[in-house]
Amino acid sequence: MFCTILALVSVPVAYFSKQIIEHLYPEKLNAYVVYYGWYVLEFCSRVELKAQNIYARIKQYLPATMRIKEDSFITLVKECEEIKRYELSKFMKLKEENHIVKGTYDFILYELPITDNDKYDNYIVRYNDHNDIMEIEYNAFNEFNFNVMQFKFKDVDVTYNINFNKNQFMVDGNILFDRAFLKWYLNKYNNANVKDDDKYTIAFIDQAMNYTILTENDYIVIKNKSYEVVSMRKIDDEEKTANNISDAITQL
Repeated sequence: MFCTILALVSVPVAYFSKQIIEHLYPEKLNAYVVYYGWYVLEFCSRVELKAQNIYARIKQYLPATMRIKEDSFITLVKECEEIKRYELSKFMKLKEENHIVKGTYDFILYELPITDNDKYDNYIVRYNDHNDIMEIEYNAFNEFNFNVMQFKFKDVDVTYNINFNKNQFMVDGNILFDRAFLKWYLNKYNNANVKDDDKYTIAFIDQAMNYTILTENDYIVIKNKSYEVVSMRKIDDEEKTANNISDAITQL
């Protein structure tokens, strides 16, 4: 902000100064421009860096309303690609105006900046329906971590480490490691493709030091600082059983 104001003031001053110097001392003009231009640029950079350092030290003592608010972002994912990325305010406006259409994406990631946290920069909350997204005003999510997360194709001797780095995905309600999520993650961070018929395993050590292996038929749901393994095969079998019972009743 300081540099912006300084630039607005400096432009007309520099213009008229240039006209005067060009008229009186044409041979010295270039030397003056280079020297003072570099001086002003260096001065602005030093002031801005100093201001950032001061803010970083005092922000923990400031009321929330006085802190610089970082932007939240909404990312739409389709077939492993991030097809759209919006600032939250822009997304909410498009949603209100019915410009976001269900079915044009596989899932949505809500990126929420974290303040005063040395380990993470963002919480990432996953949604399967844009209509469920509302602005999150807090960052008090329940969270935990997995260790040594690895993805391995069954038919190919290739293993990828799964590392969320400075993004925290382990928050209540998140669905992780289903095929759609893995397609996106491996494409974005490992430049690897997962096909619809690929067989694979996900292995990790959880917060209780349990060694867990998921197959391509499984995913997890984060719940209350823990997780639940959901089997798609079990769900399919239950649906088939329910359909068979319904058909049998209909035929009576």
